Amino acid sequence: MFDPSMLDRQTIAPERVRGLRRVEFEHLATVGLLADERVELLHGELVEMSPQGAIHLAVTARIAAHLIRQLPDTVYVLSHSSLALRAWPDSMPEPDVAVVPALTKPDYPRAASLVVEVARTSL
Repeated sequence: MFDPSMLDRQTIAPERVRGLRRVEFEHLATVGLLADERVELLHGELVEMSPQGAIHLAVTARIAAHLIRQLPDTVYVLSHSSLALRAWPDSMPEPDVAVVPALTKPDYPRAASLVVEVARTSL
């Protein structure tokens, strides 16, 4: 009989765990395999994200609106958009607000001068 605990990461103690690469994550999203999922790729692992509440939405919107009014057109203020930062090749976070250089072609931003994550109870 199969014992599910045999597949527990602590039990099998693998020498190496192969994480998901950003390009693979992007492909899964493009073909729709993650359409019903609220996940981000962080350090090679799919991480489920909490749903947003009304307070979270209001705070995020106010931060983004304030930044848009204050910053020049040489930057974009993004809300809930994926970043493909050069420093994190195995991650594709989706911060609540990010300030990035204005994009000259359709692509995920590769750098950010400010990243804001709004949280009431978690990191």
